[in-house]
Amino acid sequence: MSRLLVVCEAEADFRAARILADRVLLQEVEWLGGHNLDDFRRWVGLDDSRPYLVWKSLRDEVGRVVPRVPGIFGHFESEPGAPDAWAARFVLLSLAGLAEPPDAVVLLRDADGQPERRQGLEQGKAALRNPPFAVVVGLADPKREAWVLWGFRPKTPFEQSRLNGLAAGLGFDPTRDPGRLRGRSEERDIKRVAAALAGDASREDDCLLELAFEGIPADIGLGQFVGELRSKLVPVFSHARAPT
Repeated sequence: MSRLLVVCEAEADFRAARILADRVLLQEVEWLGGHNLDDFRRWVGLDDSRPYLVWKSLRDEVGRVVPRVPGIFGHFESEPGAPDAWAARFVLLSLAGLAEPPDAVVLLRDADGQPERRQGLEQGKAALRNPPFAVVVGLADPKREAWVLWGFRPKTPFEQSRLNGLAAGLGFDPTRDPGRLRGRSEERDIKRVAAALAGDASREDDCLLELAFEGIPADIGLGQFVGELRSKLVPVFSHARAPT
């Protein structure tokens, strides 16, 4: 049983990471086909309160489990840390010090106007020498809702009408080019547009379950995340022994 841990901003982000990771595993690991994935992987946190960690409360969450919390400040290979570099280094060093570390850690963040956060996450990852787990980095740009919109396909006449109205007001289809929703105006607020189309958790999950891995816009970070899952997470399972 592989234990997978996500560090993210909220439950919706955890669900996105879980859905996309499971999809990639089932697509790429041949021997998983025909089996119940729950028998081979488990999403975990540091306790039973929830199966993920939250960026803003890392110090408290990790401090309850790791007796001696490592320092997070200082440079990275003589370079200053980009945004999130210290937090990423802190949580990875802490998890690596556990008696039973997870088998893979997913670091998932919204860019929120700071694309340099990707560099910070990579700096934090590079600070961990010989990690005892795989590390997957994901940056949703501008936010996770861009991934939801990419997967949205109207299922009812009402949804089609709502999409047509939004596209007419914006001057483009937000489900084909969600990366353009970066303005400060209410009309271009990506959370508002996503809520208007996929207004609840169940509908968001449907979008993520159905989104195409082909033709993903280059500016929303989804293609990079899927690539990370394939190159870092899949080997965790590919190297395991298939059930007999």
